[in-house]
Amino acid sequence: MASQRAGRSRRALRLNLAAFILLLGGVLAVGLAELSGPLMTTREQGRELERLRRTKQALVVEQGRLQGEKRYLASEAGQEWAARRRGYVRPGERLLVVVPPEGRSDSARPGTGEAAEGATEIR
Repeated sequence: MASQRAGRSRRALRLNLAAFILLLGGVLAVGLAELSGPLMTTREQGRELERLRRTKQALVVEQGRLQGEKRYLASEAGQEWAARRRGYVRPGERLLVVVPPEGRSDSARPGTGEAAEGATEIR
């Protein structure tokens, strides 16, 4: 009788152990499935953060360039340059506007310093 009880007890223990392992596996599977969503979200957020860092770096470079341009335009030389771009001249100067002949988009031959055909040179 004792051996029968011991045999039943071992079988019950094996069954309980198998059930425990299956239950543990199920809990782990559900836990991993629940974690996969947040892990994917974290990965996506990391990519987005890196993209935003690159954009910020480009914007900081652009801001520096614009601040340099602002400083230049605030100087006397920059103001003169901007005024001349808008067609202003100093007293006693004449505004000279060169219009290329029809069919030509350039007013001088590149690299030669020579006037293009049909261009008028005033000295």
